[in-house]
Amino acid sequence: MAEPMGQDVPRKMSLSDWNDHKDLIYRWYVREKLKAKEIIAELEHLGFQVAQWELKQRMSAWNMRKNLSRAEQNFVAAREAQAHPGSGRIDYQIAGQSIPRKRIQRLSYTVGRGTTLMAGGDSRQYYTY
Repeated sequence: MAEPMGQDVPRKMSLSDWNDHKDLIYRWYVREKLKAKEIIAELEHLGFQVAQWELKQRMSAWNMRKNLSRAEQNFVAAREAQAHPGSGRIDYQIAGQSIPRKRIQRLSYTVGRGTTLMAGGDSRQYYTY
């Protein structure tokens, strides 16, 4: 069956299309916290046809994720528990993503350490896991 004239048909994303849109997908997924279905809808607006499994497979290959593993959560909470109150703030990057202070505080509480965190301080330490 022929497509009506004047309408663009969505096309599958090639490898170069995926690579060209990687930063945009990262922004939508990690920074703006869009769901996979919402990202697919955005890609469809750009003229691409993407299955949810394709998107999730590609994001997995790029190590693109919103959540930390249990081991990473324990790592951050343990470092916070060891931090000296006068040593300043510690910033964490896990899998290339900076972890916001609010999330670090939640992790410390959730993991059960009950650590009181210092919010101020100019000196920073960086840990990469």
